[in-house]
Amino acid sequence: MNDGAELLERCYTSGADVTWYRNIQKAPLYRRDLDIVAVAPDGAVASFATVWFDDITLTAACEPVASSPAHQRKGLAKACIHEGLRRAREMGATMGFVGSGEEGAHRCYASAGFTDYKVSRQWGKEV
Repeated sequence: MNDGAELLERCYTSGADVTWYRNIQKAPLYRRDLDIVAVAPDGAVASFATVWFDDITLTAACEPVASSPAHQRKGLAKACIHEGLRRAREMGATMGFVGSGEEGAHRCYASAGFTDYKVSRQWGKEV
């Protein structure tokens, strides 16, 4: 596993648009040492997870988490999450969170040991 800096460098040299990643790096709680990347044997990014640690609430949130289609269902996202949470635990984290909206992600997070809590409801109002 590598850190996000290597991912960013690889993306820039390949000409990929990494504006979204630059924006993540500007966020107040972003920590490069909690940006975990699994690299495939051919050097491509196989999976990654960015973990955000809040030292006031002692919580860690995993977002974004993804695996390239060629490397899904191999446990790489789970490994990235576990490594990020392990590092956050060493910093004092006592609880980890992740959010998802699709079935594949639900399976991944359940396999990583997360418990499903529905804490959000959609509200609407006709205007």
